[in-house]
Amino acid sequence: MAELGRLASTLGIEVSGVLEQARRDGTGYLGRGKREELRELVEETGARFIVADDELTASQARVLEKACGVSVVDRTELIIRIFEAHARDAASRLEVELADLEYRLPRVKGKNPELSRLGGGGVTTRGPGEQQLEYDRRVIRERIATINRKLEEEKAGRAVRGTRLREDGPPTVALVGYTNAGKTTILNALSGASRSTKDRLFETLETTTRRVEGGRKNGPDGMWPDFVVTDTVGFIRKLPTQLVHSFASTLEV
Repeated sequence: MAELGRLASTLGIEVSGVLEQARRDGTGYLGRGKREELRELVEETGARFIVADDELTASQARVLEKACGVSVVDRTELIIRIFEAHARDAASRLEVELADLEYRLPRVKGKNPELSRLGGGGVTTRGPGEQQLEYDRRVIRERIATINRKLEEEKAGRAVRGTRLREDGPPTVALVGYTNAGKTTILNALSGASRSTKDRLFETLETTTRRVEGGRKNGPDGMWPDFVVTDTVGFIRKLPTQLVHSFASTLEV
């Protein structure tokens, strides 16, 4: 739960109370008694919404919202929002959008006027006899397909550049590990880069590569050769599958 609290604080959310349950209830995520405890906790603390430490189905979220009278955010949506806030370049913004759409697709209710913007200003129109829910799902699927094509093009270009680097360049070292573990700090120290090292989860969402000059002492046995160091996206417990999929090309080093 401490990790969930850190995720929440990364988005500026203040935790006003915690409720734990040993086992998930298939229908309502929490059992009836725990839902009543949660409702009382919401009333006592004045909480504006609930954050769950798992990915919820649409029906589980609705049960909790009905029981407690406030909105529910699950772990997956929370992490997607963090990625959305920290995405800086075009590729990472596309990857976050892809993850968000894959998360939203099974949760579409058929009343989503904001989805019209995904159709490119009228390019996607509803067909004869097509229900609103079917239309909304089709709009999302078409946008997902478009983003996947763009990311495949980016991946192909990265593969070409990577092949050239491996064939013609110095050895490559990848920094991998838990988010906020200090990977970017190591990159900056080795290469003289000035990447952001704020103390918050998922501060780095793009792979960054820098060259490190050789000539430094490597103990009694010799000197470091030139090498290339790559900073990578950090990992976390229960990383949403949507983000693993959408950031697959970024995670490949």
